[in-house]
Amino acid sequence: MAYDGGRSGGTEAIAGATERGLTMMKKVSLAVVLVAALAGCEVDQGSTVPRVVSFTASASEIDLGDYVQLEWSVERADHVMIEVISGTNVGMLPLDNGTSPNGGALTRPAAQTTYTLMAFGVGGDVVRGDPVTVNVVRPAPGGFPDIVDFVADPLMQTPGDPVNLVIRVWYATNVRIYRQTNPADPNDVWGLVNTWDGLTEPLSTTYAVTLNDSNTYRLDATNDVGTVSAYAMVTIDTDTPAIPVINLFEADPTELDEGDELTLRWDVLRATSMTLSPTVTGFDDTELTGEITFTPTIPAGVNQIVYTLSASNGDFNHSKTVYIDVHRAPPADAGTDAPPDVEPDVEPDVEPDVEPDAGD
Repeated sequence: MAYDGGRSGGTEAIAGATERGLTMMKKVSLAVVLVAALAGCEVDQGSTVPRVVSFTASASEIDLGDYVQLEWSVERADHVMIEVISGTNVGMLPLDNGTSPNGGALTRPAAQTTYTLMAFGVGGDVVRGDPVTVNVVRPAPGGFPDIVDFVADPLMQTPGDPVNLVIRVWYATNVRIYRQTNPADPNDVWGLVNTWDGLTEPLSTTYAVTLNDSNTYRLDATNDVGTVSAYAMVTIDTDTPAIPVINLFEADPTELDEGDELTLRWDVLRATSMTLSPTVTGFDDTELTGEITFTPTIPAGVNQIVYTLSASNGDFNHSKTVYIDVHRAPPADAGTDAPPDVEPDVEPDVEPDVEPDAGD
């Protein structure tokens, strides 16, 4: 929606994140952060430090579904950005006129939201203006849909790793998620990525996305009254080296009898090669998620076997080890069969010799 008077409009941004995400986002977005001045501070005329002259909202309280106009005036700024904080969610408002020293953006928040203008100077200095807060009155059932949460978790991720978009919406019959097809152009077409139609209950779910570059997602919630929108920014950290991670390496069972089968399971991220020690026939070192079942070879005299999985991407390594207790079979008896029981020799009872009487 365009803003009259030569100023181009923006759209609302309720970005999903945690408080720690704010710190990480600034790390990526701002090479140098210097809180040099607030609105109204005096700066030398020859300074290149930007100055926020004014930053206002057209209303301090609106009904859910209504718009609010943000307006700013800055000096010595190369461009501006608007930080958005709603609860613990943090993000940036997409702007198509961020290089204008006097501009405006039309936004439609879904909950109480605080906006802060950030002015970027040509020398790398950044000045934050005084924040403005807009309260949103949520409707009872029968009004506009209520987007309770639209959060990117985590806010910052490494390329190729999954990010969950956490979604909670009330009073909507249809919910759609769009992705900005060209993040460099906020006016570019939004591409539909998923939809939930015919809703009769609140929607509470997650939607997993995988990106190689930072991007913004938009959620539209619709019912018979109208449509409200929220935005979630996903920041991809391309500066931090990707480190392989072994999420899972387990043995099943962890105790076995000699001769029993053993299953090893693993789940690995960001690895280009893997090794399993000791080696196991059939192990696929290119399969980042998998399992293998085999009968382990148990050296003589050993009551515990150990397996170590190592993952590498050429620059970094990560290893995990599992331990399996072995119950060995008892050794066979080495003795010979015992002879049968023999009764001891016993002298038979013998009547003693008796001399006959002479008179007989």
